Amino acid sequence: MPDSCEVHFVPKELSLAGDPKDRRHVLAHACTGDPERLASLFYASTQDTQRTFGLIPLILDPRGSTTPLDSGNGFPQRTYVFPSAVVPVPEDSLGEPEGRLSEEERNALRGLLRTAIGCGTGTMWSARTSWEAQGPVYHAGIRAHSIRGRLVEFAPELRQQLRGETRDLDIGFGIVVSRHDVSAHPEAFQTIVPVIGDFEPTDHDELVATGGSWIDTVESGAERAVILIPETFYVHPSALRRTAYERVIAPELMVEIEEALVSRWARDVCAAG
Repeated sequence: MPDSCEVHFVPKELSLAGDPKDRRHVLAHACTGDPERLASLFYASTQDTQRTFGLIPLILDPRGSTTPLDSGNGFPQRTYVFPSAVVPVPEDSLGEPEGRLSEEERNALRGLLRTAIGCGTGTMWSARTSWEAQGPVYHAGIRAHSIRGRLVEFAPELRQQLRGETRDLDIGFGIVVSRHDVSAHPEAFQTIVPVIGDFEPTDHDELVATGGSWIDTVESGAERAVILIPETFYVHPSALRRTAYERVIAPELMVEIEEALVSRWARDVCAAG
C-alpha cells in the first residue's frame, strides 16, 4: 500500500490543476486502501516558477552532499517540492513508487510545513489591516491584495472534475489557504480547501464549522458546513470565481484549518520510517 513520503509518478490527466506535464510528486500521507478516497501529494517540479510567486519549496539536489545520487528519493535532478501545493489523485491510481525521501529530507519537509502553509498569519483582513495604539493601520502593497481565508466559487469545469474525484459530491466552493503573498498574485496557483453544506462527516480529518455568513453562501439555510481537509488541492486562479459578496472565514476557523492540515501531513511525515 502506498506510504508517506514515497515519490510517485502522476500522469497529467489526473491533475486538477491542468498540469501540461507528467510529474513525480511526493505522497503526503499513508494511504488507507479505500479506492473511493483521494491521496494527497506535494507538487514537485524541476522548475522554480511557483517559487517566484511566493511558494516555499524543499530543494532536493542530487549534486549536493546532503542528497547524494544514490539517496533513492526518485528525483534524478534538482527538484523543488512545494508542501503547500497539493495534488489529489485517487488512491488506486498510484503505482509502484519511484523512490522515497530520506529521513533527513522528511524532517526538512516537516520543518517547512507551517511556514509554507502560512500558519499564524490570519486571514486577508489581518493582512490588510493591523491595530496600533493610535488605531487601525491600513497596509498597502501586496498585503492589501491578499484573499487568504476568502470563500471562492469553482468554475463549472472544475466543479465537474471534482465531482468525479471526491466521493461523487457536488462541491462548488472552497476556502483559500495560500500564504498572503501567494494569494495576492494574479497568476499564482492557489491552495484550496473544499467545503460543502450540511453533510455528515466521514473522515476524522474533516472539520465542521458553524456560524458565519459564508456558510449560507455555500448552502442556503444551512446551519453548518463541512471543511474537506483530505480533499485539499491547488489550482490556477482562472478556475476560481469570486462570490457575489466578499465572504471571509473567522481567524479562529483559519487556525483550526491550519492545524488540521499540519496534523494530517506532519503526522504521516513523522511516521514514515
